[in-house]
Formats: sequence, C-alpha cells, structure tokens
Amino acid sequence: MPISNTSALFKLIKSMTKADKRNFKLYAKRVQGDESLKFIQLFDVLDKMNVLEEDQLSEKLDNLKKSQLSNLKRHLYSQILISLRLISIGRVKSIEIREHIDFAHVLYAKGLFLQSLKLLQRAKNMSEKKELDLLTLEIIEFQKIIESRHITNSGPLKNDALTQEASSTIKKVDNTISISNLRVNLHSYYIRNSHVKNDVERKEIIEYFSDRLPTLNESELGYPENVYLYQCYVWYYYILLDFERCYDYAVKW
Repeated sequence: MPISNTSALFKLIKSMTKADKRNFKLYAKRVQGDESLKFIQLFDVLDKMNVLEEDQLSEKLDNLKKSQLSNLKRHLYSQILISLRLISIGRVKSIEIREHIDFAHVLYAKGLFLQSLKLLQRAKNMSEKKELDLLTLEIIEFQKIIESRHITNSGPLKNDALTQEASSTIKKVDNTISISNLRVNLHSYYIRNSHVKNDVERKEIIEYFSDRLPTLNESELGYPENVYLYQCYVWYYYILLDFERCYDYAVKW
C-alpha cells in the first residue's frame, strides 16, 4: 500500500489539517532510530512547500541517493496513513470495527478463543447498529470458525443462531449489491446516452430497469438498501425526463 510517488505524498500532506499534522508529529516521536529523524525532515520539507519542487528534496535532505529518497518517501507515506488511521478510529465507525476484528484475530492466534469471541460480539453489535452488513457477515463467519473448531461451551443453539444470522445477512448483502449495481449501471447509461430521445429509447430503459430491479419489500429493507433503491429511481426517472417522480424519490433519498 505505501507508495513512493512524490506527487501523491505531497497531496496527502497538503490534505492534512493542523490537528492531523500535530498528531502525526506526536506519533512520529514514538518511532525510534535515525530513519525516524529523516522521514520527519522530509515531512517538514514537503509541508513548507507551496508548490512541489522535487528536484530540491535530495539537496535539502543531505543529498540522499535516489534509492534512499524513494524508500524514505514510502516510509513517510506509510507512517502518515498509520497516524491518520489512529485518529480516525473514534470518528469512523467502520475503522473502529475493523480494529476490533484485527484484535480478535490476534487473540485467536494466541489461543484465547473466548476473548476473541467476546471482542467479535462487541464488533458485531456495532456493525449491526450501523447496518454495515459486509462487516457483520465477516464477523459472523469468523465466529462460526471459532465455534466449530474449539470448545467454547456455547452449545449447538449458538451454532444454529449463527447460521441463521449468516443467511439473513447474506440476503441483505445480496440486495444491497444488486441495487447498488443497478444504480451504477443507470449512471453509466446516462453518461453514454443522456436522457431518452424517442419511444425506442424509452422502451429500452424501462425494460432494462425492470429486468434488473430485484423483487423487494421496502418495509423490510435496511438503511443502505433503501438509499441505493431511491438513488436507482432518481436516475431512472431522470433519464426518462419524469422530473416529478424523480423529485419524489430524491426527497425520499
């Protein structure tokens, strides 16, 4: 994931707020060794530039060799991302949930199966509350692995409950992906063809939409599914020049 492209690194640094930069410096101070000093120096050099002047980087960093500079840029990019991820845990729920999953994997590798299950349950509660179905499914599958391979004293009813949860979540994920695909395809259709211009094109888009829209019960759909569904209808009626219905679904969205 870490890259050594100077332009990408420069843009990343320029996207950082004062708080981001302050947190990065605090994080970087905990990194030991000579390399830490150099990547902080590189950060400061790029941060002070209003316009990227790559030819000056080596000179301002004690004439580092090209290969050394490339490695340093890659290391800096990586450390910035780690720092930004750490301060995003409290703000971005999916990152916090993934951290719980990662910790559960660590505990599992240490043979601490019950502790791993406890952390996974906490992560699942958070993902279900936020309706992050893909993460929920990932957690359930990990729970199934632990329950089926090890003695956890949960009993067979727990396994039955997990399989039911998995089936229900798969259905939601399948709906979300199907509707999301249709939304993206309608958007692509509009980019290629714009609005309908005649009866032939009107019939074509109506058939296209009806063939790909899955059978759904709106009252049973979760938040993400409803959002994608309303977006589909907005694009559909927009392409058909039915702006009144387009507006109705835009309001729902």
